[in-house]
Amino acid sequence: MGRINILDSTVFNRIAAGEVVERPCSIVKELVENSIDANADIISIDVKDGGIGFIRIVDNGCGIDADDLEKAFLPHATSKIKNIDDLNAILTLGFRGEALTSIASVAKISVLTRTRNDEVGSFISIENGKILEKGERGCGFGTTVTVENLFKNIPARSKFLAKQSSEESVITDMVSRLIITNNTKSIKYSVNGKTIYQSSGGGLKKALYTVYGKNFIDNMASIEYIMPDITIEGYINKPYFTKPNRTYQTLIVNGRYVINSDIAFCVYNCYRDYLMKRQFPVFALAITVPPDMIDVNVHPNKLEVKFANAENLKKSLFKIIKRKIDERTVVPKDIIMESNSSDIQHEIKKHIDVNNNAAISNFTNIFPAEIFPKPQSEINSSAAKDEGREFSERLKNIISTRAAENINAAESQYSLHNSLIVANSTESKSHDDLDNIFSKSFSDFRQKTILFDTYIVLEDANDILLIDQHAAHERLLYDKFVREYEAKQICSQTMLLPYIFDVNPIENELLQNKINEINECGFTLSQLSNRTYSLSAVPLICANMKTKVFIEQILNGLNGIKYKKSDFVKDILMQAACKAAVKGEDRLNEVDINYLIEGFHAGNNTLLCPHGRPIVIKISKSEIEKWFKRTV
Repeated sequence: MGRINILDSTVFNRIAAGEVVERPCSIVKELVENSIDANADIISIDVKDGGIGFIRIVDNGCGIDADDLEKAFLPHATSKIKNIDDLNAILTLGFRGEALTSIASVAKISVLTRTRNDEVGSFISIENGKILEKGERGCGFGTTVTVENLFKNIPARSKFLAKQSSEESVITDMVSRLIITNNTKSIKYSVNGKTIYQSSGGGLKKALYTVYGKNFIDNMASIEYIMPDITIEGYINKPYFTKPNRTYQTLIVNGRYVINSDIAFCVYNCYRDYLMKRQFPVFALAITVPPDMIDVNVHPNKLEVKFANAENLKKSLFKIIKRKIDERTVVPKDIIMESNSSDIQHEIKKHIDVNNNAAISNFTNIFPAEIFPKPQSEINSSAAKDEGREFSERLKNIISTRAAENINAAESQYSLHNSLIVANSTESKSHDDLDNIFSKSFSDFRQKTILFDTYIVLEDANDILLIDQHAAHERLLYDKFVREYEAKQICSQTMLLPYIFDVNPIENELLQNKINEINECGFTLSQLSNRTYSLSAVPLICANMKTKVFIEQILNGLNGIKYKKSDFVKDILMQAACKAAVKGEDRLNEVDINYLIEGFHAGNNTLLCPHGRPIVIKISKSEIEKWFKRTV
């Protein structure tokens, strides 16, 4: 082993900086938390060039005494703790004592400060650990910290920074957390001279409104739980309001924004029965516990915490959230009358055949007569079918808008205006065997029935084919999209009303980077303002898809993934095809089914849907005979 060396301050300060100053966002967080600890109630944050070129934090806090200003930049200097016992009762945000000296070792930092007892202010400027200037200057009460040229003289560190827009989006996301966490403080945040956030300091609800807007607040429910050693309060999403990623989750512990996977998973478990695939709950929770019950020093940036009695905390949290969710998922009595939701589901499943007058009669016995009038007994068969369809639509509209989270009603029918490409995949059959099926004359097959309103059953003398209507239609749409994209001939349809949606800073950065590729796929997506977007046109063949679900799917797919352009375009086309295709349990009419069969007859050799699921499964007559012991 080599000789032991005592490192110079310029070296060990940069090592410490590597823990505290990862990127511009780290600097903003440390300095704002210092302002909060200085009892400031008005804080201004200005960044330029993604925080790489310029960061300025201005506060009206208590300031720094002139005699302490230079001392504040010494390693491990802090006003928050004095001895080992203080570590067990930390109530402030910043206490490590490395922030200022770490920043000063990797950038140019200037501090202008004045306490209530000083007649003039004090100023100091340091760059890469060296004092450039210090002295007295006139200023108001409080502290102004300016950081410039981050990592300018450290190329090895600067090359790991993202581009300016990406660094900016990370800062914006962090500032949004700081506003929510410190909701009694007035915080103004500006980027390149433009105000992004201006909070009033009026509490958690107003802070959430500032960051996420009115629609977000309208879809949240407040919770409160107060015990001698623990307090839980904040907002959780109503069961139907979910997000495609976890970026809308904020956890505050003793006034500090933190990350704790156990708490996040506990909340997820509360919503498990109400979440669709790739959807996550939304929450802003403030937890207050005695200081000795948590350890905040488990992460260099103090983002992660450990709880001394985590199980009791999780049990309390689970109990209060589940109770609130149960309150929000009660079916309105004016909808179900004296029946419960399970009764309604049973009746829908049993009597959804709207072409049957008796079925309509059964429904009118459950719902009020003014909502579903009974049909005239003398109507003819054709009129009955028309009334049945009208009834189905009325049923869908009322159930979906007034009790959507409790009743799984049949969705509206889709029309297939193109032939469907059908394929096959099964582990038990070889491709040669399947090719024999495809090569047969299609007149040898005849439609027998539809299983579960999802699988079309075809039969010939020796085999049964089960066709998944969603997978088949999805394959057709995807192949059509690919052909049109490659030929630059995608036909778009303008939406009657544009779909307007908001995104958070991280999603905003992702969309800005990919908006051109999205529009190349036949969509018209545009940025209306800082984080508000408008989708005004979609590919013609996607006219009936659920726009909200599609957008959420795209945002979820983008989050945290580095896409090649070709991969991203493929994913966009796959998602569009999936959302536009008919679904399982969509009831197809005879014309729709014929299109499916014609597509199968076309003999397309693609065996899977774009996501890899089989489209057709073959069952031989001999296999069925073995099931019933007709053959050995």
